Amino acid sequence: MEFYTTDKWDEDIWTQAGSIYRQAFEASASKTEAIIRRVIQRKLGHLHFAKEGSDMTAMALTGKLEGIDALVIDYIAVREDRRSQGTGQLFLDYILSWARNSEHCDGVVVEIEYEDSPFYQKRVHFWQQSDFLLTSYVHTYKWVPEKYQAMYLIIEQSAQIPTEGELLFEHITEFHEKAYRR
Repeated sequence: MEFYTTDKWDEDIWTQAGSIYRQAFEASASKTEAIIRRVIQRKLGHLHFAKEGSDMTAMALTGKLEGIDALVIDYIAVREDRRSQGTGQLFLDYILSWARNSEHCDGVVVEIEYEDSPFYQKRVHFWQQSDFLLTSYVHTYKWVPEKYQAMYLIIEQSAQIPTEGELLFEHITEFHEKAYRR
């Protein structure tokens, strides 16, 4: 498996990555292609993807959180036929290494949909296997009905990354507001 990161919009790459993205996230819980394009074109984020030969197997959209040296993994998805085979863990390991070495991040933050379901528990477990910690705060955005929780991973022990969910969501919300701005 080979891993790639780009900060340039490429229609061919997005055609493959977008297919994985739409397979994993319902339209109501995802950004439109136009918003993702703006994130990349405005240099607010990066598109990461994994390939085996010519087949894309995973994609992720990340951005840097202002005010703290942390990367937010906005979306990460593995192609449906490649799930539960270790692909997601290998891809996440690549993104964590990239965050540390290329972006000099002190930590990584994710937000996950909060719901009372086995699927939610499976997502939390995936992140906890990589040492992410779940905050107790449940956040509601004004623009979507779903509720979210933040999880974080401290890479550098001297990091100045908040560990309280409310504070993390202040930074995450700022990232989203820039992404949605026309």
